[in-house]
Amino acid sequence: MAEIPCLRILHISDLHFTPSIRREEVWGKQIVPKEMLAEDIVQKFLQDFKRFLEQFSEDLWPKIVIVSGDLVETGGHDPGEFERAKNFLSELAIALKLPDKKRIFVVPGNHDVNWYKGVDLKDRFADYFNAVQEFSSPDLTETGLTIYHQDLSNLVHNISLEVTLFISPTYSGVPDPTVEEIQHRVRKLQEGIDEKEILGDFRLLDIAAIGADQRTQIQPPKNGDNPIRIAVLHHHLLPDNQLEVSQFESVVDAGRMLDVLMANNYDLVLTGHKHNRRLVQLRNKERKGAIDVYTAPSLFKDEGRGFTIIDVHGTASSYYATLNYFDLNCHPKLPPQPLGRDSRILPQVSEVCADISPIEQEEILLPVLASVRDYTNIVRETAFESFFKGIWEQVSEDLSNVGHKRLVFRSPRIWEQWKNLVQVAQNRNEEIKLASKNDLDFWLSAKRPLSEAAKYSEALRQFQGNKVRILVLDGVYLTNEEEILKCIEVVQDMIQQNFQVALVPVKNTTNDVMQDFGIIGDFALSIFEGREDFTRSLRESFNEDDLKKARRDWQTLWESRAWDSNGTEELKDFFHRYTY
Repeated sequence: MAEIPCLRILHISDLHFTPSIRREEVWGKQIVPKEMLAEDIVQKFLQDFKRFLEQFSEDLWPKIVIVSGDLVETGGHDPGEFERAKNFLSELAIALKLPDKKRIFVVPGNHDVNWYKGVDLKDRFADYFNAVQEFSSPDLTETGLTIYHQDLSNLVHNISLEVTLFISPTYSGVPDPTVEEIQHRVRKLQEGIDEKEILGDFRLLDIAAIGADQRTQIQPPKNGDNPIRIAVLHHHLLPDNQLEVSQFESVVDAGRMLDVLMANNYDLVLTGHKHNRRLVQLRNKERKGAIDVYTAPSLFKDEGRGFTIIDVHGTASSYYATLNYFDLNCHPKLPPQPLGRDSRILPQVSEVCADISPIEQEEILLPVLASVRDYTNIVRETAFESFFKGIWEQVSEDLSNVGHKRLVFRSPRIWEQWKNLVQVAQNRNEEIKLASKNDLDFWLSAKRPLSEAAKYSEALRQFQGNKVRILVLDGVYLTNEEEILKCIEVVQDMIQQNFQVALVPVKNTTNDVMQDFGIIGDFALSIFEGREDFTRSLRESFNEDDLKKARRDWQTLWESRAWDSNGTEELKDFFHRYTY
């Protein structure tokens, strides 16, 4: 995992803590876990996890822990189950140096419910709610099931996050309604018999549901920063690929729940339950919304056991989060999975791409998309933002025109962009170095206010930093009297603009040395092309290899100079000496 600014979350699920010792029976029932969770496995994980954290600075340690249900195996029939789960979470909080155990967010799973305490919610969830009082969890109040919502935007600068916890095993452990009439008759005939014994004679169902009470508590984000929103529950909201014959495969009101979450701008749903690590993006075309649904593996059970580190990113990142997968030994399990927040634009990109042939996608679309990606990386440096924005607007306009079978023939907006580029160098307190060949007429025309050269030279005239110009000249400009007078006029005007000027005879150079270019600050290479007396094209390169060659060529030209304005020799004396 790269050390970039993020709010890091540890996501674990399906711990399935068992009693520390095997019990033969509870309440006369054989409720013995199929497998006991050995304490040495738990302690080894804690030791490995502490070593895992050492590779990061503490600023990048997880700031919160999310547990998506099934803390225990048999609903707390044995108090030792929840006690072990509580101790484990407390040790995690210490390892992560969490300031408060409320930073651990827990939701109940179907294994956390006591299936043998009747149909009353309060009775069946009593052991769970008693066990998680130290942590953050949804609750059961006098008004019913109550979700837990927390704004965590103050944990890491410039990262807005909200987390909402839900109860899904609402009807786990209820009797089959098809035998309700039989139960009623048994109660009448066997008055005085404990209800648990009556219910125990009938099949119990595992029904997951969120319910209208919890859904209506979901509110739109109040944070004006458009926060990342994460919903947490135990049961999955989408079908799992595991083949299992069971009464109810997923949350019975999953469709309604997903609609409400997407309508309220939730980005990610975290679940557990099936122990299968799985990520699915769900799209709602009518609502123009999308949501990522992630099912975590069991931390301690089954072949794919492990955990997930979720990096929540700020607005500077192209992704709202990245999922990092690890096995129980804290080794990377799969490549990191970035999650794009298509606020939602990615579905539209997919729809457009579907109408483009594979060949055109590869030859046209991918290069354009790569350019967009590289452009966004460059403009993150504030100094370049305004400069590249104008360039990209022109490119976007040209692409749009081509797509509509229209062409626009115009001179490039080189003067405006040149001015922006020079301003960047000014802001960075860097210098400008220019070399040009045989263009005396062009620079003489700069004295005419409406000329192309005047537009070009105005930005240079206003530049307050160090400015150096090399004039590369053929022999005629150094020996012909008329051309010599032009050269003297150009050089004097440049000196008045605070340029340091040097003259380099062409015969002092070689063909492999560039003679018409500029180095802007230490970041851009300008290459001038076109006719000497008319608008010239301007190519800009920010490529480091191009810049290295330009610096070498500049040094070669400077060392080949025959005269420069910092010397003691007057320019007229130089021409007299050079000519005669």
